[in-house]
Amino acid sequence: MSDTDTASNAARQLITSYNRAFMARDLATLRSIYVEDAGGQFSYFDNHAGCDASSLDEHLQQLETFFASGEPIGGLDIEHLHPHLAGSPPEQTLVITARVRYRQHTERPTVRMTVVATQVHARWRICHMHFSDMPATL
Repeated sequence: MSDTDTASNAARQLITSYNRAFMARDLATLRSIYVEDAGGQFSYFDNHAGCDASSLDEHLQQLETFFASGEPIGGLDIEHLHPHLAGSPPEQTLVITARVRYRQHTERPTVRMTVVATQVHARWRICHMHFSDMPATL
C-alpha cells in the first residue's frame, strides 16, 4: 500500500470515528480519539461560538455543555479529503485538510476542517482540530 493510500485510509477512519462519537455525544470515545493533554499538546478551534479550547479538559467541558444545549448537527459528510503523512514510524504526523458538510444544512456552504494527529501506540490521536465556515469572510 502506498503512503498516499495509507494516509487516505487513516484520515477517513479517524474522521469517521470522530464523527460517530460526536453524533453519539460520546465524551469517553472522543477522549480516546484525542491525545492526552500533557503540556498543552491539544488545541481546538470551532465555527460554533464559545467552543474554542486550548486544553483537552476545556474542550471536553465545552462539548458537554454544547451537547446538553446545542443544536445537533446531524453528522458530517466528507466532500473533499486531502491527507498528508509526515515522518517515519513510530513518529509520524498525519495532517488532514477536508471540506465537509453538515447533513442537515445541504443548502449552506461547506465547512473547512483541519486535523493534526500523531501516532500513539499505533493509533492515530488528534492533537489539533480547526473548523471554519466557507467561504471565509475577511
